[in-house]
Amino acid sequence: MSNIEEEKRYKESQIENLKKDYEKSKNNIKDIGLVLTYDCNFGCSYCFESNVNKDENTLMTEEMIDRIEDVFPNIESILLYGGEPLLEKNMEIIKYIVKKYPNKKYRIITNGYNIDKYIDILKKIRIEWIQITLDGDRKTHDSFRYLKDSKTGTFSKLISNIDLAIENEIPIKIRMNITNNNYQECLELRDRLKNRYQNKGKLIFELQPIFQLDDKSKNFLEPILYSVKEHSDNTINNSGISFQKSIMNGQPIELKFNNCSAETSARLADSKGDIYSCLVSVGNKNARIGTYYPEFKYFENSLINRNISTIESCKVCRFALLCGGGCGNSNKNMDSNNYRGECGSFMRKFDQYIKALGYDILEEVIL
Repeated sequence: MSNIEEEKRYKESQIENLKKDYEKSKNNIKDIGLVLTYDCNFGCSYCFESNVNKDENTLMTEEMIDRIEDVFPNIESILLYGGEPLLEKNMEIIKYIVKKYPNKKYRIITNGYNIDKYIDILKKIRIEWIQITLDGDRKTHDSFRYLKDSKTGTFSKLISNIDLAIENEIPIKIRMNITNNNYQECLELRDRLKNRYQNKGKLIFELQPIFQLDDKSKNFLEPILYSVKEHSDNTINNSGISFQKSIMNGQPIELKFNNCSAETSARLADSKGDIYSCLVSVGNKNARIGTYYPEFKYFENSLINRNISTIESCKVCRFALLCGGGCGNSNKNMDSNNYRGECGSFMRKFDQYIKALGYDILEEVIL
């Protein structure tokens, strides 16, 4: 706007409206993630839970499930997560969950190894999708994702279990964790899987660089994975930064008061009685947002109170309403009294997009 004061008033009014929606969303919990255990039968080389104190013998109890129902009475959908949720020892607690919530919609993030053992349960419930990870063809995948005890590769067993799920009309999401070395192999594997399962059931894909990659690698991979060409074949694009969809399909830019649902309505209850709001943060005690068992409480200085009005640097940043403050979990400072903005990811992607639109330098856009 040419009038600075008018622009300031407009910005303040938009922030006020967004804040109201933000507060409403925080109190409207419709989905719950259940971290049944931190135990896992895989020994993945890049596991982001590898340094978490898992206490592997801890398993969610029926009493905990009953408590979750008391704390979150309006649940419409359930995510089963871990560790590995479909371990054989989890069978009885999963049966209890399904009996208590027979008509809810389910999503499951699993390594996929025991789907065959759970198939009788899975084909009787409403499944939105089951996420299974394949990180390339057999040799590459098996070098990343193998059984913890025997170091045995898992690719062949996973393909067999994907076949089984598709035969039973269970939607599958194929997750691929991308590096500079496996991205081409993963893109080719995706094409082969689409051809293999066409017209036999719903199959979707989620491709993303692994969390541990440096910015140089992400700058190389992200334009490939998040391009217009790949948009319909990569669900991660649906949660991209706010102006990404505008560039791709011309929709108005969506303003952001916070970064993602981890700062509003996302809830994950674990087997230790703690509540988290981010998949990547589970098991990190500093990232807890509260507890549900035996006592229910929220912590004041937690991720669900982080937004552009509580981050000092965001209050004066011209990109705050596009960025939403960036990823709060990446700061690893949820036990601090001060929230920090995470600017790196936004600015990296912003630079990628403006160059894709034909600008040479960032200043051409912001000046």
